[in-house]
This record gives sequence, C-alpha cells and structure tokens, in this order.
Amino acid sequence: MRPLNLTMSAFGPYAGEQKLPLEKLGDNGLYLITGDTGAGKTTIFDAICYALYDAPSGVNRDSKMLRSTYAATDTETFVELVFEHRGEEYKIKRWPEQERAKKRGEGTKIDSAKVEYLRPDGVVISDRKVVAEQIKNLLGVDRSQFTQISMLAQGDFLKLLLASTDDRRKIFSELFHTAKYGELQAALQKETAEIRRTRDDMKKSIDQYVSGIVCHEDDVLSIKVDKAKAGGLLTADIVELIDTLIENDTEAADVHEKKYNEIDNQKEELDKLIGKAQELDRSKKELDKTKISLEQAKDKKQHAEEEFKAAKSALGDVEGLQKQAAVIEAELPKYDRLNELKLQVSDTEMKLRQNEIKLEKNKTDITVRQTELERLKAENEKLMSAGEKRAELETDKGRLSLNVEDMKDLQNKISDLHKREQLVETSRKKYLKLSAEYDERRKAYEAMDKAYRDEQAGILASNLKDGDECPVCGSTKHPKLAVISDMNKELTKEKLDLAKKISDDAHNAASESSTDVNVKMSRVDEAKNNIICQAAKIYPEIEIVFDDNVDDTGNNAGRGNVLNIVEITEKLTADIKEKSQRISEINEEIVSEKRKIARRDELADLIPEAEKKLVDSQSKVTELDKECASLKTKLNSDKEQCDELADGLKYANRKEAAAQMEIFARRANKLQDDYGRTEKTYNDIDKVISAYMAQIETLEKSLQGAPEIELEKLTAERGEVQQRLNSMRKEIENIKHRIATNKTQKVNITKRSDELSKLDERFRWMSALSDTASGKVSSKDKIQFETYVQMTYFDRMIKRANKRFLKMSDGQYELERVRVSDNKQSQVGLDLCVIDHYNGSRRNVKTLSGGESFMASLSLALGLSDEVQASAGGIQIDTMFVDEGFGSLDTEKTLPQAYNALTSVTEGNKLVGIISHVSELKEKIEKQIVVKKDHTGRSEAELHV
Repeated sequence: MRPLNLTMSAFGPYAGEQKLPLEKLGDNGLYLITGDTGAGKTTIFDAICYALYDAPSGVNRDSKMLRSTYAATDTETFVELVFEHRGEEYKIKRWPEQERAKKRGEGTKIDSAKVEYLRPDGVVISDRKVVAEQIKNLLGVDRSQFTQISMLAQGDFLKLLLASTDDRRKIFSELFHTAKYGELQAALQKETAEIRRTRDDMKKSIDQYVSGIVCHEDDVLSIKVDKAKAGGLLTADIVELIDTLIENDTEAADVHEKKYNEIDNQKEELDKLIGKAQELDRSKKELDKTKISLEQAKDKKQHAEEEFKAAKSALGDVEGLQKQAAVIEAELPKYDRLNELKLQVSDTEMKLRQNEIKLEKNKTDITVRQTELERLKAENEKLMSAGEKRAELETDKGRLSLNVEDMKDLQNKISDLHKREQLVETSRKKYLKLSAEYDERRKAYEAMDKAYRDEQAGILASNLKDGDECPVCGSTKHPKLAVISDMNKELTKEKLDLAKKISDDAHNAASESSTDVNVKMSRVDEAKNNIICQAAKIYPEIEIVFDDNVDDTGNNAGRGNVLNIVEITEKLTADIKEKSQRISEINEEIVSEKRKIARRDELADLIPEAEKKLVDSQSKVTELDKECASLKTKLNSDKEQCDELADGLKYANRKEAAAQMEIFARRANKLQDDYGRTEKTYNDIDKVISAYMAQIETLEKSLQGAPEIELEKLTAERGEVQQRLNSMRKEIENIKHRIATNKTQKVNITKRSDELSKLDERFRWMSALSDTASGKVSSKDKIQFETYVQMTYFDRMIKRANKRFLKMSDGQYELERVRVSDNKQSQVGLDLCVIDHYNGSRRNVKTLSGGESFMASLSLALGLSDEVQASAGGIQIDTMFVDEGFGSLDTEKTLPQAYNALTSVTEGNKLVGIISHVSELKEKIEKQIVVKKDHTGRSEAELHV
C-alpha cells in the first residue's frame, strides 16, 4: 500500500483544507517530516490511519476528537486518501461525527460519521462496516498491525529495550496479541481458587451435618457423638455411629408403641363408663326442665285462647270494608280521566301563552323589518352612481405619478450635476498643483542642465593651450577659457538624468491631470444637456440657465420664464410636494369609491333578504292568530268537562281516593290475618303441651332401675391415664425425630463425602496445571504460559532486529534473550542482553550509550515491523514512518549509520518517512514535508521535492 494523495480538512491542527501530493515523493527512499513542535507532523500518519481504519493511530484519541478546534463552524472535517495497492488505485474519504453550523437558520447540528470507498472497478461503498472489512481484507492487516508495521514510535521501543520481563510481557501482550494466553492463566488460577473455596465450603458443610447428629442425653453413645462433633472420628466411623444410633432408637420406639397401646385401651373403657354416667345425669336434668316447660305452655294456651276468640268476633267487619274499597276502585278510571283533562287544560293554557308571546314578538319584528328595509332602499338609491368617478381618478393618479417620477428624475440629474461639478473642481485644483510642481521641476532641470554643460566646457578648457584646436569650435586661439565652478564639481550625468526623469514624470502627471479635468468637464456638459432635456419635458414654458451671474434673489422681472439651477430645484421640490399631496387625496377618493361600490353590491343581496324576512314575519303572524283562536276554543271545552266530572266524585283526586281504598283493604286484611294468626298460635301451643307430656313419660321410663355411678371418681382416673399417654406420645415423637434427623444427616454426610473426594482429585491436577501456567512450580524457572508464547515471537523479532543492529554498529553489537535466570524466585523469560563482539562479553542492554540505545531500539522497531508483516502473510505495505529519537545520535558516526540502515530498508519499492527535528537530516534528506504553525495555533504543510 502506497499513499498517493492525502487531503485533510479541519483535521487536528489543520484548520483549513490541506492537500499533500505524496506521489511526488517517489516510489522509494527516505523523506523527512519536520517542523515546529506540536504543529501536526504525526497527524499526517493519523490521517492516513483514520482514512483506512476509521480511527487514528494512537489509542488515546477518539474519532470524535479529530475535528480541528481552529476551524470555522461551517468548515467540514474530512480526510481523503488516494492510495495504490498491487498496481491498482483506490480512493477513500471519511467524515467523523462532528458539530457544524446549520446551512439555514442559526445554531449547530451534529453530522453523523460517514465514508465513501471507491474501488478500481468503479463501485462506491458507503457502509462503514463493509468498508472496514474490505480494507482489512485488501491490506491483509487490521489497524493495530498496520500501526505496528508502518509507524515506528522510537520512544516506545526504547522503553521496550530497557524494560523488565514483567513490563516487557505487558508490552508484548499488546504487540503480539497474546492476552488470550494470559487470560487462560488467569482462568486457571481462578478455577483453582474456586475449587479450593468449594472444598473448604464442603468440609464446613460436612462438619455442620455432623454437628446435627442427635441422641438421648442418657445414651452411652453420647460420648462418642461428642467426639465426632469435635472432629475426632473419620467419616466412615461417623456413618457407623449414626447407624447404631438409628438401630437403638428404632428398638426403643417399638417398645414405647406397645406400652402406649395398652394404656390407650384402659382410657377407652373409662370413656365408656363416663359416657353412661353423663347420659343419666343429662336425662334427669332434661326431665326437670321439661316439666317446667309444660307448666309454662299451659299458661300460654289460656292467653292464646282469649286472643283467638276476640279475632273470631271481629271477623264480621271484613265484608263491609271490602265493599267500600270495591266502590272506590270502580271510580278510579273517572279520577284518571279527570286528571287527564286537567293536564290537557294546563298544556293548552301554556301553548296559548307561548303563541301569544310569539305573536307579539313577530308583530314587533314586522315593524323593525319594515323600517330596516326602507333604510336599505334609501341607502341603495344614494349609491346608484357609485364608481362613475373611479376611472377618471385612476387616470389623474397615473398622470400625476408619471409627472412626479419625471420631476424626481430631474432632481437626481441636478444632484448628479452638482457631484460632477465638485469632481471637476477637485481635479482642477489637483491639476494646478501638479502644473506648478512641473514648472518648478522643469526649471530645476534646465538650471542643472546648463550648469552641467558649463562644467563640461570647463573640463575641455582646462586642457586647451594656444595653438590647440578646440574640439567644439575648431579655433586654435582661446582668448577666454571656461573655468570649472567649485559648486558644480559634484554634478554628474546620473544626477542630471535623474532630474530629467523627475521633470518628465511631473510633466506626465500634469498632462494626465489636465486630461482628467477635460473628461470630467465634458461629463458636466453632458449632465447639463440631460437636465435641459428633462426640464423641457416637464416645464416646456421654462428655460433653464446655468450662468452663476443670473439674478438668483427671486426677482424674475425682465427675465421672463428663465430660471437658474437653484430656482428650478426649489420649484421641483414645491411641485413634487404639491402633486404628491394630490396623489394622496386621489388615493383616498379611490378607496372611498371602492367602498361605495362594495356597499352597493352588498345592498343588492341585503334588500331581497330583508324583503323575504318581512314576508316571513307577516305569514307567521297570520298563522299564530289562527292557532291562538283554536287553542282558546279547546281550553273552554276541556274546562267544562273537568267541572262536570269533579261534581260526581267524592274525593278531590285519584291519589286521595286510592289512599282511602288502601286503608279499607288493609283493615280487612288485618282482621283476616289476626284470625289466622291467633288460630295457629292456639293450635301450636296445644301441640307443644302434648309433646312435653310424651317426653316426660319417656324420660321417667328410662330412669326406672338405672344404677348409681360415681362420675367424679371416673373423671379423675381418666385424667391420670391421659397424662401417661401424653408423656408416652412425646417420648415416641422424640425418638422418631432423632431417627429422621440422623437418617438425613447420614445421607448428607455420605453425599458430601463422595463429592469432596472427587473435588480433592480435581484440585490436585488443576492446582498443578495452574502453577505450571503461572510459572510457580518450585525449583523451575518462573516462566508464565503467556511469557512462553511471547518468547517465540521475541526470538524471531530479535533475529530480524540483529540484521540491522549489526550493520548500524559496524558488527559490534547483537541482541540476545537471556535464557537462564539467576534467581528462581522471580519471573523470567523476556530479559534482554547485548553481545559485544569486540570484547566477546555479554552485558545488560541498560549499559548501552544513548546513541547505541537508539540504534538498538530502532532495530527492534524494524524487527517488529518485519515480524508482523511475515506473520500476516502476503501483505504489501510500501510506506513506513519512523518517529523521533535521532537527536541522541552523534553526527559523525552513529547518525550516518542509522541513516544508512534506514536507507537499506527502502531498497526495492519502500518509502520511509522520518519524523524529526534534527538539522543534519534536513541537509541529508532532500524530499521533505515541512509543517509550520502560526501564532494562532493553526498549521499548514508544504511538500518540498
């Protein structure tokens, strides 16, 4: 993969759009990325990484943090990368989630992250997940592998070079993705600890079940039980003890059951005797009670007989009461008819009142509507001529509006004339000034020219002698030779030429200013002609003059209709005001005409509607008159029927008649009910007396010859037997509870013991496995499982690194992993030493100098890059970045060696970018990306090839 073009917009410190045509860097070789600290050198790699993998190279930066804080709110943040891979060109453009100003309205909005990926076949993909998968498949590496291959962060690898095994294991866990092996170690440790906790819990559970074993306090085995609870017996002995306890309690329970049954039989015999004694006692008490009840019943019978005779005597009044109720019941329909007639009268009276009210209201409505109709017709008559003046008014308004527009146009032309005259005056003053300057400089030049010629003559004369031919006039006699003036000795041809140039420039400036004055004066004349034409259109009878000498005091006598520019301006102002006022008046008149027309159209609908309402009211009055007459006739007829019907009835209304009928019926029913009730009461008492007498006879027969039984003595004896039974039952329950409890404890102890045996076996081999994986086996090197895997990667990485380290150090140094630990108690496996081939020694890498450490860490970085590419298999990354670290190298030896080593990396088709401040590299490397930061913090990058 080789980047061809990179575009960053509002990305990191780059506030605007930054384009980098990286294809100009060529196919191989070194190039330098240099610039101010914090300007954004590493951001270039971040942008490439973000474009490819939707995330920057660092782990501490989120995609949402990529937007430049210096960018304008309407500037879009994006990165576009065009790159070549295996001879084909690809383009990818990404936008992170960002907050930007709304295109319409105020405020901001959140734009979601998006991507556009253009493949060589022309297909465009915008699904982020699909693009991520295709980029990974295309390049053959994920983001983490890409950054390991392409970005060699020198500071990170210096830490790796000097780290301990423990620290180096943490670093390799990320570099080689071996965390899963560490997770396996942790899982084994966790599983072992969990088994240990389960074993301990199970032992506690068994102890708890043992503590639950029960036996009688007087049992000889209680001593052995206490020993078991104290942990003094093996599990098998405890189980055997429980079996013995259960067997003994089972035999004891059988013995107690037999004794209990014998005592229970004694209790049953006593219960029978007590039952018989209680029965005889109840019979005696029942006999005495029955005799008393018999005497009471005889007294009640005498009272009931008296009530029965009285009710039988009153039974003769029932027939008369029933007849009176029947008469009233027969007249009830008449009461209903009377009530119906009264309701009709009330209803008719109410309807009559309502109709009379409606009649009065409609008569009032007729009067009001007649008045309204007349008013509307009168108003309509006045509006018949509405709209006739509107067309004339519209015409006048249009004519006046055009006239005002022409006047305003003339005002504008006059205003434009004044402005042009001012420009002419300004240009004229400028011309006079430049003309004066030209005269002054021309005179200065002419004086200097004369002096210069005089000086030249003096120089010629200084060498002439009588007899010598004059080079100017050819004379051989020189009666008066020119003399060189002391003032003109410093005058040169250059100074004279400069004075001539100044004079010519002044002349040109004055000429240009004169031309400008003439042009502006012609524009003034043009403006005056326009004013005259426009004024003739508006005021054909008036002549306009522009002569300032014309009387402008307002005295027009002797001038006829001639006005100067001031007077015509004043007249325009007055006329515009007057005509504008008239236009406003016309507008009001037009609005008034429109209102009249609208009202006339409205009246055309209102008048027929009012006429219809008047006719409706008149019809309603006629109809109501008829209904009132009909209702009055019906009302009189109903009242006569009510009077006739009421005269023939005893009660005022049906309710009163029905109430009286109910009184008669209730009296008759009560007399009949009293007779039936007293008769039944008398007969019931007679039957009760007979029953009491029969019961007394039966009880007396049952008591004849019955033996005497001592109930108290039997009851006391039964109480003693019951106490013995209760005590025996409690003892049996205690024995059965002990049996059940001990059986349960035996089952639980046996079950937990079997489980504990299995856990012990699992714990033995799991503990051994965990200790092996964690490097905790005694008398062995402390190498963890993850470290062991990392050692393989580390060895391959060191082998690849040494190819470059030997070259950079002129064959002196070679890195080697320490394979034997000096201390069996500490973690080992990833310690690093350096072989010095000059003296054949091995020593700690921390003994290397600053420059040597740089070369070693750079070699490790290149070795890791080679290893990741080899592990990924078949990938092709043609671009690499090396970040910082060159400042620690001496310029005479180690810096050239590092430079040569990196140059060797570029052999073939590989391009390496060095991110550095070192000035010597700026001189060595011609191809550069220079990043600059201004005082506001914004950055820009330039490509120098």
